[in-house]
Amino acid sequence: MIKFVQLNNNYQVLMDRFQLKLKIWHVIPCFFLFIQINFAQENSFSRFVDSADVYTNQDSKKAKRFLDSIPKPVEEFIQGSLAQYYHIKSIVHNFDYENSQYQQCTILALKYAKIEDKPCIAGQSCSNLASEFFHIARDSVAHKYLDLAHNYFKRCEEFPHGIVDVETMRAYSKLTNGLYKDAIGLLKPRFNYFKSIKDDKYYYAFACYMLANSYINLDSLAIGHYYHKELLKLRNNDNLLNYNYLSFDVNANFLFARAHYRKKNIDSTLFYLDRCKDYKDFMGANITREYFKTYSDVYEHQGNMKLAKVYIDSLIKFEDAQHIKSVDANIEISDALLKAENEILKKSEAQSKYKIVILLFLIVAILLGISYFLYNKRQKRKLKSFQDKTNNLEYIKSNNKELSLKVKYLEDYIKNLRSDIKAIAQIRSLDKQKDEIKALYKDVHVNSSTILEKSDSHLDLINDLNINFFQKLEKLHPDLNKSEIIICYYISMGFTNKEISAFLNTSVRAVESKRYRISKKLKINSRSINLLEYLNQLLEENSILSKA
Repeated sequence: MIKFVQLNNNYQVLMDRFQLKLKIWHVIPCFFLFIQINFAQENSFSRFVDSADVYTNQDSKKAKRFLDSIPKPVEEFIQGSLAQYYHIKSIVHNFDYENSQYQQCTILALKYAKIEDKPCIAGQSCSNLASEFFHIARDSVAHKYLDLAHNYFKRCEEFPHGIVDVETMRAYSKLTNGLYKDAIGLLKPRFNYFKSIKDDKYYYAFACYMLANSYINLDSLAIGHYYHKELLKLRNNDNLLNYNYLSFDVNANFLFARAHYRKKNIDSTLFYLDRCKDYKDFMGANITREYFKTYSDVYEHQGNMKLAKVYIDSLIKFEDAQHIKSVDANIEISDALLKAENEILKKSEAQSKYKIVILLFLIVAILLGISYFLYNKRQKRKLKSFQDKTNNLEYIKSNNKELSLKVKYLEDYIKNLRSDIKAIAQIRSLDKQKDEIKALYKDVHVNSSTILEKSDSHLDLINDLNINFFQKLEKLHPDLNKSEIIICYYISMGFTNKEISAFLNTSVRAVESKRYRISKKLKINSRSINLLEYLNQLLEENSILSKA
């Protein structure tokens, strides 16, 4: 009896030592987990960039608020998303007619797009810079940027109309240089192609405006009116930003006003100038200057010097505001660039030290790992010997019995779960089938978190219910990943964003962002139905009911 007690005590001591060593060894993965969490926190602000991207063309002020929520310097907090950040910021500045900030942000977007290897953003930035250089008559530089844009767009799969963008910019270069016949020669052969682009009407609208502009400047006002009317047909078009439409329309009206003034048709001049009044905020800076000057010239021609002076004063006030904006923008951007460069330098030095510490820790961890492996192997042999001698202890039997009961319970649960799935699969009513599936998912989520924690379990369960839906979805849209396929199925089954986020253990905002990306990949904007209707149509065509 004494020998048995001593044996049991030795076993317990050995177990305690083994568990102590095991706890010490757990410190190493915890350290790496700590590093990973800190790194994730540093990059968590990238979600603000994604959110801003969603609202860029819908609400530029809201997009700006998301960008302003990122701490400064942004280079430290959104590594890998800097190109997208500055690209969105340039679009916001363009909406607000802040030309200097727009140019600076476009240059920064191109800089980081090269670093992060993002050809779509690089192509758009080069195209935008080319447009700016055409305005200041630096054609050789502008054409170099267009050539760069063409090369980048050839590698860009997300922006299918990149090459078209370059083609329209080449025509625009002719227009800005007064080569109106050359611009017409480039645009008219491609006009029907521009019109055939359904998912983005910007290029057709731009072509209409440039052709109207060219013919007006060539004094062919009737043809100019024809292309202006084509532009007016795009009012409230879902595939054209209202900002772009109004910009083209108001500029065309001003060109008509200036053409009539050249012929001293004062009434017609005032008619078109009045049409510009409500939308003059959508004019470019150069057109705005001409707008005030033309009004002044008209009233001076009529002998109304008082009104002529009013518009001259407005022109002076506008020029002062532009000058202040330009100076403030240059100071702001210069300060931002200086601070960013200093912070990057400091961070680079800190990262070098940080890497040395991690390297030393890894060496120590490897040595500890080897020691632990050898020690663990020795201890396992000893433990096996003690376990063989003490396998008749009552508490071990009790534990084994309890474990057997748990395993049996889990097997029964899985068996019942598969039975429920088969029963649902035989339901002929699609609506009733959806309700039963939603109820089953909620039950699994509440009572079987162990199953749901496995990365593939969602897709496995869904495939048992409707494998044809997934096969066709993968065939039609091979660029969808597993998580997006799962979300597609949840959407088709009628789950809300909140429910989907609970099942996937993520945020509602993340689900909304993924829905937006799925819509882009499925090209829903080009269809006459929304995402839910499209998925339901796909589900009805491939559901179990169709096989019954």
